[in-house]
Amino acid sequence: MFIYKARNNHDGKVYIGQTDNFQQRKKNHKTARESRKLTDAIREVGLDSFEWFILSEVPKGNLANRLEHTFIQDFRANDPRLGYNTNLPQFTVTDKETDEAIQQTFETLFA
Repeated sequence: MFIYKARNNHDGKVYIGQTDNFQQRKKNHKTARESRKLTDAIREVGLDSFEWFILSEVPKGNLANRLEHTFIQDFRANDPRLGYNTNLPQFTVTDKETDEAIQQTFETLFA
C-alpha cells in the first residue's frame, strides 16, 4: 500500500490517504464520494493545482492503517483549517513490530 499526501497549492491544505494504485487513485479523487472535501477542492481549482507525494510504501493491513492515521495527525490533515481528512483510519491495538516499523519509516522520511 502507498500512503500518500495531496497538497493544494492554492491554500496549502493537505489530504492523507492510502491506496494500492497511486496513479488511479489520484484520478478517482475527482469523483470520489468518501473524500468529499478533497473532491470539491479538486473540482474548484483542478487536479493540476495539487502536488502529490508518496510518503511510504507498506504492506496492506494494520500497519498501513496505523501509518496513515499517524500521518493524518502529524500533518493535522483532519483540522478543517489545514486539511481535507474527516475521518481517522481504524486499526487494531498496536504491537511492538508495528511501532518499530512506523518509527523506522519516520526516521527515514525526516532524517
